[in-house]
Amino acid sequence: MAGQPKYHEMVKRIEEQGGTEWFCGQIADGGSLRKVAAELGCSRWLLQKWIEEDPDRERSYEAAKLIGAGAMVEEGQELLDDADEKSTAGIQKARNQADFRRWRAGVINRSAFGPPDHRTSININNIENLHLNALQAQGGPESQKLVEVSADVPQIGPGNDETEAEESETGGTETLPGVASE
Repeated sequence: MAGQPKYHEMVKRIEEQGGTEWFCGQIADGGSLRKVAAELGCSRWLLQKWIEEDPDRERSYEAAKLIGAGAMVEEGQELLDDADEKSTAGIQKARNQADFRRWRAGVINRSAFGPPDHRTSININNIENLHLNALQAQGGPESQKLVEVSADVPQIGPGNDETEAEESETGGTETLPGVASE
């Protein structure tokens, strides 16, 4: 990188400040790449390039971002605490700033600051039996007939010997009553 004086100047400034440890400390304190780049007198893009050149540096940066998410939430709390209670506009501005910091922290560290995951996963292995059991639980003669008829219907599926159609004595394929054949 001999022909990149801006890059070399940025690296020199980072090393003078304390290297990767200093940089990650800035991020862990809730700083942004834009702020650190401004402090170093370089572009955000150039700083991002420096981070990505070294896998260890990139891992340290990602870890610092997770810690920095907590600092953002704390900063949002301080903004709310320090808001001018007499000014509706001041309170609204502090609320918006705190909400943004909480949102950004949730994007960076979803497990700690993101919204809860309310998705429910249901795994039903044998829905036919559940349905028949529900019908049987309702009672009545019709539900008993359904259960008896379903016991006569061959089960088709993986691991079942009935997965292939049975050949009849005449060599043709048997069809179930009431089922149209192709």
